[in-house]
Amino acid sequence: MSWCPICYQEWQATGSVIYEPLFWSLAVVKVCSLHHCLLAEVCPYCHKNDLFLRWHSRLGYCSQCQMWLGSLPDNSHNNLKNIAEQELEVLLWISKSVGELIAATPSMASAITKQDLAKAFKAHINVVSSGNKAEFARQLQLPKNTVWLWCNGRNLPQLDTLVQICHRLNRSLIEFIT
Repeated sequence: MSWCPICYQEWQATGSVIYEPLFWSLAVVKVCSLHHCLLAEVCPYCHKNDLFLRWHSRLGYCSQCQMWLGSLPDNSHNNLKNIAEQELEVLLWISKSVGELIAATPSMASAITKQDLAKAFKAHINVVSSGNKAEFARQLQLPKNTVWLWCNGRNLPQLDTLVQICHRLNRSLIEFIT
């Protein structure tokens, strides 16, 4: 489980409801798109991973030591000084794109199926490589057989793989799927 200490701190300070946004639980999301900081994964007090839904869990508090996760002991937060600007842009793009997909999901007419993704892949292959699956795979540095399985609705890409593909194609997840 990961979290943004700044979000927690702001929510507590303003008396807002403290919650865990769904996209914090997705491994592909590494930064808070609101505060542009790395999501924390280890308690700054006990240095253990916060476990999701332990019997004595409280939102915003470490499930191990029960310390507040909204502020760090040295009054600093995980920053992005050690991350290259280009990598930061990618991480922020991922957070935004995943957030948009989650936000759009309730208003979709139906759930996204393997066939929907297969159609999306075929459409993008037609645009990127004139329908040539092998060329598409080569351009995106993907195994040909994997792309073939996706196009035929046999398999689904992992979310992190789909995000990488969308980023390389300069398409958000929602744009890619729809």
